[in-house]
Amino acid sequence: VEEVEETIDRERPDVVAVELDEGRYRQMQGETPEELDAGDLLKGNTVFQFLAYWMLSYVQTQLGERFDIEPGADMQAAIDVADELGIDVALVDRDIQTTIQRFWARMTVLEKLRMVGGLAFGVTDSRVAGVMAGLIVGIVAGPVIGLFGDSLGVTDTVLTSVTAGVLAALLVALVVDQVGKAGLSPDLRLYAAAGLGLGAGAIVGAFGVGTDLVTTYLG
Repeated sequence: VEEVEETIDRERPDVVAVELDEGRYRQMQGETPEELDAGDLLKGNTVFQFLAYWMLSYVQTQLGERFDIEPGADMQAAIDVADELGIDVALVDRDIQTTIQRFWARMTVLEKLRMVGGLAFGVTDSRVAGVMAGLIVGIVAGPVIGLFGDSLGVTDTVLTSVTAGVLAALLVALVVDQVGKAGLSPDLRLYAAAGLGLGAGAIVGAFGVGTDLVTTYLG
């Protein structure tokens, strides 16, 4: 950063070129992407704009936490000094959306799912993402079970066992997540919490453990 500032101040070039495109430049300036219309997103018109912003946020967060630096600090310094000296700034990199489109096209379905999942848990706290996913599923599944549960074999007994299993899974996952902070990386902590939580929930649900507590306190 110091070398960039000193060089620009000394050389006073006509133009300062930075390896950024418009999207990453806006990201560095703290701007958010323009409002995305749900219809455009579903049609695919702005999917890569959204994905690019999401990935840039993830990378910036991860690098900042891991190395205690601000990603692109050297380029930001160049932009700031150029502005102070009245020098034009040229954004000379390819559009990030083009890069993301090419990147996305070469990935398999499994790789895409893994990447989107990693971004979701990387940008957002994993517990928040999990709760939101659960709410979405619940909003869809709840009315279906209420209307057609009996005909599908979803009785009160089954629902009670499933509820006990879900609560056990959540409790175990939270405990593993907190204990894992002592020696596990964020990724390993996530895998351990998810694996052990699901395992505990399946056992509790299958053997009917805790159903009395569910019946007593949740009705």
